[in-house]
Amino acid sequence: MNEERAEMERTQRSVEVFEPLRGARLAISSPLAKGTNAADSCLRWSDGELLLIYCKEGIRPAHPRCASSSSPRSKTLLALRGRGEGVHPLQLRKLGGIVLLLDLGRIAREEGEALAEFGVDAEGLALLSRMGTTVASLDGHPELVHVLFELNGAPERGREGYLRLKVVELLRLLSHIELTGSVSRPPVRQSHRQIAYRAQGELMRDLSTPLTIEQLAEHCESSPTVLKQSFRETFGSPVYSWYRRQRMRRAAELLGDGRLGVSEVAAAVGYSNPSKFSRAFSACMGCSPSVWRARHMA
Repeated sequence: MNEERAEMERTQRSVEVFEPLRGARLAISSPLAKGTNAADSCLRWSDGELLLIYCKEGIRPAHPRCASSSSPRSKTLLALRGRGEGVHPLQLRKLGGIVLLLDLGRIAREEGEALAEFGVDAEGLALLSRMGTTVASLDGHPELVHVLFELNGAPERGREGYLRLKVVELLRLLSHIELTGSVSRPPVRQSHRQIAYRAQGELMRDLSTPLTIEQLAEHCESSPTVLKQSFRETFGSPVYSWYRRQRMRRAAELLGDGRLGVSEVAAAVGYSNPSKFSRAFSACMGCSPSVWRARHMA
């Protein structure tokens, strides 16, 4: 009896549920702190929703089709419920990791314009949502697994913005995925890789002074066309989508520090117009710079 009780206590989990994007529900399941009560650990998986599971430890939520179609040893899982299959409860009590449910149709409708700025291919997500009932392991997709790992280890400070950024990154990768192989990306020629990394260094050298594509190409001794192609091949994202993410991450750090005003932060990441900065920041982080700063200073 004592052994059973010890095992039950060891497998009890605390489940936190977030909505980093409209149409995205994220559950993070971690060991229950001593002296606290287990919260509701059931998540409802609706038909048409894309399910992603990252199992760091414990047992994946049970589902007949998932169990029969994917190795129980797989740490990650992607599954899509076909329309008309109804709602299935996912028990997270024994999972140590994350469960992410994505309503791709709603995300495209309500977040599509903002996501396009970050290299998310709406058509790719639409194709994924039309696959019908599908189950696949993601263990062969290291980039996706790494983002799921980072979601599972989200820091307490700035968690909401961090989760939003990571879900956007995940959607970008999913929008280019081929489930029979790795994330779709053409082979990168070594000369192109060198151009891309050189461009990355030039962009990050001084965030307060943005470069045009023509200036960046000149610094990299390349043409604008080859530069853009090289960057997308290497990093899977257009130059300015990648660059905007870096600027917003840096802006979030500066706002959280609290020593600079919003206009000063805007200038530090290359925005001469604070209003344009606020719109870009809100699209990326889900709230205005002043709200972000107030939350983190609190």
